[in-house]
Amino acid sequence: MRGTWYYDGSWLPLEIEQSKVIEEAHLNLFQKPATGQSSVSCNTPSHSYKVLHTEHFPEFHVDWHGINDVVLYSEYRHSKLMRSVTSKLGFAK
Repeated sequence: MRGTWYYDGSWLPLEIEQSKVIEEAHLNLFQKPATGQSSVSCNTPSHSYKVLHTEHFPEFHVDWHGINDVVLYSEYRHSKLMRSVTSKLGFAK
């Protein structure tokens, strides 16, 4: 489901309101810019440790290091976030 963010490993979804804010920030960072606007390139490597953007919430904050490297930090521990859950069907040769 687009706009839903999950904790990596447990696949538990974040609260809907938090997911909406995170999704909006993610799209603003990585959608192709309209003419005359600048944005972070979609080619940003996922292993980059430079923080591209931070979104603050009362109990945690979320850092973007790349399009596929989004981390939630709380007072107690940090968790990697995933934007979607997918599975592949079929056979490998």
